[in-house]
Amino acid sequence: MRGITIIIDIQTGAIGCTRFGCVAILVKELHSYWPRGRLCLVLAISNCARYRELDMETLIPPEQIPEWIPGTLTHDSENRDWNGLSLKGYRYAESDVEIPQMRDYMIVVYENAKARMSRRSGGAWQHETVGSGMISLLTRAEQSQWAWDQPIDVSHIYLSHDAIRDVAGEVYDRDIEDIEIGDRVQAADSVLPSISQVLKAELNNGAIGGALMVDTLRIHCCVHLLRGYAQTKFITPRASGLFKPSERRVIDDYIFTNISHGFSIAEMAAELGLSAFHFSRKFKADYGMPPHKFIMQERVRMAEELLTGTTNPLKEIAAKTGFSDQSHMTRTFSLCKGITPARLRRSQ
Repeated sequence: MRGITIIIDIQTGAIGCTRFGCVAILVKELHSYWPRGRLCLVLAISNCARYRELDMETLIPPEQIPEWIPGTLTHDSENRDWNGLSLKGYRYAESDVEIPQMRDYMIVVYENAKARMSRRSGGAWQHETVGSGMISLLTRAEQSQWAWDQPIDVSHIYLSHDAIRDVAGEVYDRDIEDIEIGDRVQAADSVLPSISQVLKAELNNGAIGGALMVDTLRIHCCVHLLRGYAQTKFITPRASGLFKPSERRVIDDYIFTNISHGFSIAEMAAELGLSAFHFSRKFKADYGMPPHKFIMQERVRMAEELLTGTTNPLKEIAAKTGFSDQSHMTRTFSLCKGITPARLRRSQ
């Protein structure tokens, strides 16, 4: 059982709380957080999916992990805008560490000689040999203890729960209730080490198309985890229906306000409290096309208005309408309208 413990001192009325990863840890934490010999009432709340969502602010993000697992940083994507994914490399000495409740899933890719890796979470130790071509998986929102008997060089791939959930919605074409990926001390895996190497190369030698490359690798990583390591629970399907008039106004206002910069379907869906998959299904039923196609048509329509109604430079029009650059606008505009923006402007 995982969750949160609320402790009430019967004598004083004082209230305390702590988290627990299992029964053994619960007993240990009660002794460390509360004086012995005092009468108290203990309320244990299980770590259900709803609790995990509400407790997001207390989960530890990747940049804070070194406070629990000290090591020498060898590479880091923190300053890159890699949505839902990050990469960090470390050189660790022989260690025995407590893993906190992390915000993201951690994939550990081993890059050097073999070591004996051990893990426990309130029970018996699990022992495996790890090395090059192998990975370990650490789940999110769960405490555990890990130890290794040799210095190791590793890369950590961190994936957010939302990233995996969104990909799962597309893969299964259904709304997702929950996804569980448990700890794995060791797994032989040829895919994840390869993804790690490509991410590291992109981090060190990024070139044109870098954002698209990272998005592709993130999706690849998520699909691989869903295929081989995850258990997925689905929401019972309901009729998608259409948007209410008030909801359409929210959507139209959001697109108009944010058209000049990139935004995701998930961000737009969040305005209505829907999952990205459920939102996309309702959007297509209501607007007659997928959200991304509608947004692109809106960008082309606004660009046409600016081309014919202003003398703004093409580069400025591309930026105002949310295209990545002038070339992107030209290609998309030509595909939709059968004429380039420059030729349209000259014809006026």
